[in-house]
Amino acid sequence: MGWVELHNAAMEFGAEENYWYRGRSKQKNRIFLDAQLYSSLLPKIVSYSQVDLEAYGCRSDLIFNLIYRHIRKAARKNDEILWEFLTTVDTVETLVDQFQHSAFFIRDAQAPSFSKIQIHTIAKYGTWLIYREAKTPKEYLSAILWGFALIGLTKHLWSQQGVCEFCYRRTWPGKRFCEEHSQSQSDIINRSKNYMSYRTGKKAHLLVKKHKLTERVQGSAMLKQAISETAMCDLLFSALIDEEAKSDEKELIYHALSQSPRVLRRFREQSDISYEEYVALKYDSLISHLRKTLDPYELSNIGWPSKILAAEIWFTAEIKVSPGVRKNGRKTTARIAMAKKLFASGLTKSQIAAKLKISPSTISKWLVRKPEVKNEFREIDDVIFLD
Repeated sequence: MGWVELHNAAMEFGAEENYWYRGRSKQKNRIFLDAQLYSSLLPKIVSYSQVDLEAYGCRSDLIFNLIYRHIRKAARKNDEILWEFLTTVDTVETLVDQFQHSAFFIRDAQAPSFSKIQIHTIAKYGTWLIYREAKTPKEYLSAILWGFALIGLTKHLWSQQGVCEFCYRRTWPGKRFCEEHSQSQSDIINRSKNYMSYRTGKKAHLLVKKHKLTERVQGSAMLKQAISETAMCDLLFSALIDEEAKSDEKELIYHALSQSPRVLRRFREQSDISYEEYVALKYDSLISHLRKTLDPYELSNIGWPSKILAAEIWFTAEIKVSPGVRKNGRKTTARIAMAKKLFASGLTKSQIAAKLKISPSTISKWLVRKPEVKNEFREIDDVIFLD
């Protein structure tokens, strides 16, 4: 599966050429590749397999099969034990555990991060192994096999991801809830905290549903986008993405963040960066911070603007239902509504207090103790949940 994903990603990245034989009936349904670009995207694999791309007419299917057969033949001859393991392993845990105990799980300054929780790091590590220099052909063969296995594992996990039943976050494959709302029985230490998060999440979900915003928070479009071929392509060849394209995507993300004050506040707090550092973030660092802040299971690089807006709605709902956030009494609610109208008409705080037969200090207390009242006096639309 890993070789399938890597080959398809290279084709999606731009190596596909399906117009060479236009007009020739025998060739019209065949897919061809650009030999130069394909070789530049997968240089070591093409070199190791010794397949002459142009000798086979740059036929994508032929070249895919020839490279695979060469690697399979070499693996059975020179690394049969690893080949047998990788083609028969039946659990994610066994594969990851075996890899982390292998000589190819390298922990040095040059190696990328690797985390089972952050699925995208698995594929990135696999790609790094394939591109990495090896001392011998046998060592490189083993690196290719592990690289294919890790890329295939990422695709397997990715295709089984869901969206949390409460919020916008993705779940670990097969799970109903994200890490924030899971009540895992194995987490004994944080059981009370997890239960409170679950309760808050359930209430926030009902509030989102009440306001008919479920599709905007948990929309299926986000999930479909993440498992698309272009998303895997962007993940595997992220280092080769055009800088102009990165700049355009970064601009869209910053625009979404500018429209999402709660997300931006959490982003900067958890990232512990100043405003100047935030503005100067490189594209890859920005994506990394977003994963840490909003969703560690998000693989797609292009779905962040919609996810940011979904998170803003969700965080607003969480605030509304969080313990300690109480609604005003009927009398206070009526007074606040009248005070807002009077404020809009141009009256001062003292004049409003006289009209409502309350002290000016009462209005001051509303502004200090009740942030939502302060926002109403400023006539700031509280995103969506104004009652």
